[in-house]
Amino acid sequence: MEPGLVDVLRGGVVESRHRVHVAVVDGRGSLVRAAGDPDLATFLRSSAKPFQALPLVTTGAADRFGLTEAELALACASHMGERAHVRTAAAMLAKAGLDEAALGCGAHPPRSREAAQTPLCHNCSGKHAGLLLLQTHLGGDAADYLDPASPAQAAVRAAVEEVAGVSGLPWGVDGCGAPIAAMPLRVAARTFARLALPQGVRKETADALERVRRAMTRHPDMVGGSGSFDTDLMDASEDRLVSKVGAEGVQGVGDLGGGLGLFLKVEDGEKRAVPPATVEALRQLAWLEGRAFEVLGDWWRPSVRNWSGRAVGEMRPVLTLREA
Repeated sequence: MEPGLVDVLRGGVVESRHRVHVAVVDGRGSLVRAAGDPDLATFLRSSAKPFQALPLVTTGAADRFGLTEAELALACASHMGERAHVRTAAAMLAKAGLDEAALGCGAHPPRSREAAQTPLCHNCSGKHAGLLLLQTHLGGDAADYLDPASPAQAAVRAAVEEVAGVSGLPWGVDGCGAPIAAMPLRVAARTFARLALPQGVRKETADALERVRRAMTRHPDMVGGSGSFDTDLMDASEDRLVSKVGAEGVQGVGDLGGGLGLFLKVEDGEKRAVPPATVEALRQLAWLEGRAFEVLGDWWRPSVRNWSGRAVGEMRPVLTLREA
């Protein structure tokens, strides 16, 4: 199938063009709709966070440490480093007698006016706090929690492969230092279908998927934050969609209405093309309707602005999802 495109126009002329691949599947993994190559393999990057958080629930770590729903949502987050995010990550660490020094995610430039260049403000600090709690619960050394052979990472690997329905996946290292799996788009889409409506997994995994999904959809502000696509998308969908973006141009969405999952990859990894392509795909699937487009219009066809803030062009998705 032909890939979709996101065109970047300036003065009515296409200046840049991003190719987009999309797979939409049901919980069994059957391909429903697609654009481009649904078998294209990619790393899930931060879109894997809901599944990396599953062992917190299945092992009993979340209950042992008394994680709140908002804290579980932060374990799935790529947050903006706002005050609420930082306080929540610090509170999670304190439950295991740890502090910011235990975080192995490093620090990146601030993503919001409230953020600083510290590990607690790192967009992955909630995930890392969760992994540290998991490692502590399983009796491992906190200093080794990012080691692929550690108890925490072994539990994450088993959970991701169970939900994906595929064993022996290739693994690499994410930007934050945590191990991360690669898989075909149609397999990644199945993980989001199962996040929306669990099936084909053990009961304890299904229960954990439901708990993680509830945390994300009830606390979308923790999953992203002010001005983030995931937060705006989940808010606009009015509890129908669960959403998680990732680096290098990936996005996963689960539809609670139909139990379907979508996974999208911008071929050149350009993150600016992800929201327009995602919103257009959701429009064609009728997962978003009416008022949602009033909220998401700036994500769907965003303006291209110069340094003075003047609109000088726009981004336009050119995408057709075809029946498989």
